[in-house]
Amino acid sequence: MSYVKIEDLMDATQGGLNIIATYYPEAPHALSTKHRKFKARGDEKTASASIRQKENGWYYVTDFGGDGKERNAVEVCMLEEGLTFGEACAELGARFSVSGAPTATALSKPIIERRDRQEGEIPGSYFFEYKEFEASDLLVLGPKVTDKDCFAFNLKLLASYTYIKEDGVTITKSTPEYPIFSFHHEKWQKIYQPNSLDKGYRFRYAGDKPQKYIHGLDAIKTAFRQNKERIEDEWQRKDASTEKMPDVRLESCFIVSGGSDGLNLKSFGYFPIWFNSESEHLDYADYKLLMTMVQTIYYIADLDATGMNQAVKVGLKFLDIRLLWLPKQLLQYRDKRGNPRKDFKDFVEVYYKEGEELRFNNRFKKLIEVAVPMKFWEESYSDGGIKYYFKNTRAYHFLQHQGFGRYENQNTKDGYVFVRQHHGIVKVIKPVDVKGFATNFLIERQMPENLRDVIYKTSQLSENSLSNLPYVEIDFTDADAHSQHIFFQNEVWKVTKEGIERIRYDQVQCLTWEDKVVDHRVRLQDPHFEIKKDKSGNWDIEIKRTDNQFLNYLINTSRVHWKKDLEEAFGNHEQLKAEEYAKRHKFDIAGPNLTEDEIYEQKLHLINKIFTLGYMLHKYKNPGKPWAPYAMDHKIADIAESHGGTGKSVFVKSIQHVLKNNHYINGRDKKKTSDDFIYHGVTEHTDYILIDDCHAYMDYGFFYNTITGDLDVNNKNGLRYIIPFAKSPKVAFASNYPPNDLDPSLERRLLYVVFSDYYHYNKDDEYQQTRTVADDFGKKNLFQDFDEKQWNIVLNFFAQALRFYLSCDEKLSPPMENVEKRNLLKEMGDQFHSWADVFFSTKRNESEEYLYLDIEVSKQHAFENFEKTTNAKRWSANRFKKSLKAYAKYNGWIFNPKDRAPGGRIIKKVDGESVEHFYIRTKKGLPEELKDIPVDVEDDEWTDDDTELDEPF
Repeated sequence: MSYVKIEDLMDATQGGLNIIATYYPEAPHALSTKHRKFKARGDEKTASASIRQKENGWYYVTDFGGDGKERNAVEVCMLEEGLTFGEACAELGARFSVSGAPTATALSKPIIERRDRQEGEIPGSYFFEYKEFEASDLLVLGPKVTDKDCFAFNLKLLASYTYIKEDGVTITKSTPEYPIFSFHHEKWQKIYQPNSLDKGYRFRYAGDKPQKYIHGLDAIKTAFRQNKERIEDEWQRKDASTEKMPDVRLESCFIVSGGSDGLNLKSFGYFPIWFNSESEHLDYADYKLLMTMVQTIYYIADLDATGMNQAVKVGLKFLDIRLLWLPKQLLQYRDKRGNPRKDFKDFVEVYYKEGEELRFNNRFKKLIEVAVPMKFWEESYSDGGIKYYFKNTRAYHFLQHQGFGRYENQNTKDGYVFVRQHHGIVKVIKPVDVKGFATNFLIERQMPENLRDVIYKTSQLSENSLSNLPYVEIDFTDADAHSQHIFFQNEVWKVTKEGIERIRYDQVQCLTWEDKVVDHRVRLQDPHFEIKKDKSGNWDIEIKRTDNQFLNYLINTSRVHWKKDLEEAFGNHEQLKAEEYAKRHKFDIAGPNLTEDEIYEQKLHLINKIFTLGYMLHKYKNPGKPWAPYAMDHKIADIAESHGGTGKSVFVKSIQHVLKNNHYINGRDKKKTSDDFIYHGVTEHTDYILIDDCHAYMDYGFFYNTITGDLDVNNKNGLRYIIPFAKSPKVAFASNYPPNDLDPSLERRLLYVVFSDYYHYNKDDEYQQTRTVADDFGKKNLFQDFDEKQWNIVLNFFAQALRFYLSCDEKLSPPMENVEKRNLLKEMGDQFHSWADVFFSTKRNESEEYLYLDIEVSKQHAFENFEKTTNAKRWSANRFKKSLKAYAKYNGWIFNPKDRAPGGRIIKKVDGESVEHFYIRTKKGLPEELKDIPVDVEDDEWTDDDTELDEPF
């Protein structure tokens, strides 16, 4: 038996809730009630079972009407199915497709026997062995289905069926847990195995399958003939001249999606029909024939997207067919495979209770009574001709199933807007658009002039009347943990780690606002790059497309060793040679003038940028990856210096061409973090927040909750709301400065993106030239000056970057040495850095030994020297100590090594008083046995004294 972990089962079934729901359908609903009680048995008058969720996230059921023992989901299966623990895990694992589970179990597979083919047995032929129906077999079909209902549709119960093949004979035998049925006709059979977990094996055909077959049609013909004969006979017995003969047609028939629905409908006395396969549909000849035998045709729609779309399609083709919609609450219940219940059989199994037939019949009759056709008018016939009447209820039904509705929006006067959903796109519309749609519908159908005039004149499609349209709850989820949909003008792409799938708009299953559709048509291309790990586990990238301007820009912003590659490798008299080399290697991440380590470092920077683009383009919010990209410069400079022009803004703004609904915050504005309305206008439809060009002393701690938790939005109109983490936008920063005074927990959540100074301004003749991004592309700006070819290229690249991100299980940061050094410089400040360079370079007389390194130094002495030398004001002892630590780490030294400061501090007696000292160990100062070991500079563990108290000297 395959091994299935109970933990994996619980993870795959919402802590077992989906499993429990298959045995006790009322259980999930009980969670929202005060006492969490539900009926474990259909014949119970009072709920005697309860459900609760424990701290481990698993759900447990206690049946006080049974043995009173509390059980988790697997134990419930063991109880109800009579299985052992291992059998239950295997059974449930197979049902819910859990890793390690078998494809079939004892409850979901037949007995298979094989033998050699005997003489006279013809390959391709079938033989059947029948048996009598038992109550347990009928219960699989439905709670009220009888053998008489089965006989009405030529349904038989098989003991086995035998299939003859060239290479042998396969005998498939039913079991008490796995019944096999056959819709048995003279020349062909449709074998039905309802308990097969594999949908591909649930149905199979034997014999000569007809091109089209309508199940139930023969039963209607027979019933109609009998009804007609009865009515005609009764009418002929009366005085035929005094009254009109009644309609001889049957009252109604129902189109259903399959045999199990049909059998259940028949069990309640109705006439169902269904088609032999999903590719067969009602045509005009079928419709005309049915209308000669029944007065009304109903279509019972399945509640999944396919079923509902098919119902509307039929309703629009045959405007008099009434669409019967099962209650949406049915979707909250689960079948034995854990799927939402959606069809008529599910409706019966959920709502029918033995002994309560009248209650169920009344419930279903209500659904019949409220079923309406897509035709939103009615005709009356008289000697004067045909009169047309507008039907409001039908019109609202028609519009609703053409995607129209009201969508709640508290930022509007009425609290809602009119919208239309169509083929994955949601569009805000005006009332006049709704009326225009209705009139165009009639024009396209070439409906009579008098009917069109009635619709033109009606006031029932005014804004006031349309306020009766139902509210729609629209799920705009277009991403999950493993995928992201991107909407373009001509098609939708579903991106996963496995690849990019093209989806037509009439087949897309998710929704987006019209203004979020990318404004370009696309054609799928081959990969522009390949990123993988080498044999040593190191990342590597191969560039496969060289005409991708945006990728070329990313390459050059990752060339942190460009000076060595393009300038320092050439002498003063080799300018021409340098220019020729630069042209050949204009967009080369692996210039031949660089060492392997330098090339590897540049490749990591490029891979990090591609990874970060993919992360931002993936709108799914993973609590385990609450990162905020931080675009900064690679070049180490004094804190007071600001080096712009490296291309950071191009990067962080590039995704705006795909994530079109974004919120921009000016990072230069020092008052922004005290602005109560900083997120004014942000909604759950906002794709991301960009804080651009952050000033040197930005309070990044202000954004911690925005990155990691729910988002509190305070609008200027007084409207305030909380956007939950899962629906809140991601956040990105860009700055010419390293982040200021970062909390360690926030720093772990930054995803650094580092930009070389390949693009730069020649300030103070620091460089040989000024180079902008446009200079590399014939003075044309990226995006702004793209033609359709480059748009297609860059949009393919974005999708490929997203695919790469989805394939990664780890956070891909850039090489961090310069990032950490810039952060350490920011932490200590320019003033302290300049003082420390002088102070710690002081030597003992003319010796080679430094006065304040590799020796215990009085912190008071150093602090007084700092204050006297720099004239610094309002520096605390804590700030000074933190700066000492930052300076030591910046230089690769160790502050207060553990062998010198076991408790993290060094206290010495000086003139009878305790005085704190510090010790900075350089390579030279290591103990003899440690000198040849590389220095591993770890983050120091700061004490409360370091972080909270100002220590007196």
